[in-house]
Amino acid sequence: MERRQDWGEAPDVLGFVGRADELAMLRRWVLEDHCRLMAVLGMGGIGKTSLAAKLAQAVAPSFERVYWRSLRDAPPVGDWLAGAIGFLSDRSSSTGQ
Repeated sequence: MERRQDWGEAPDVLGFVGRADELAMLRRWVLEDHCRLMAVLGMGGIGKTSLAAKLAQAVAPSFERVYWRSLRDAPPVGDWLAGAIGFLSDRSSSTGQ
């Protein structure tokens, strides 16, 4: 199976700095501890989305599929789920590789 990535509207993390300890801990949880669910919680504007995006980019090479979608504008779950299932099951014509 070829590796595919669809980053949707993932934030640009090119200028991401700091949070090395948090990033290392989250990376360890995903890659070594095989954690399936994490919650990054905190007040608005402190960089939770950037941290999650940086983590996703860092661990992406370890996965066959990466599918990023923002839930900021609360898309209907059916729409989001249909796109995710299609992409993950190779039934989509997504070009977000």
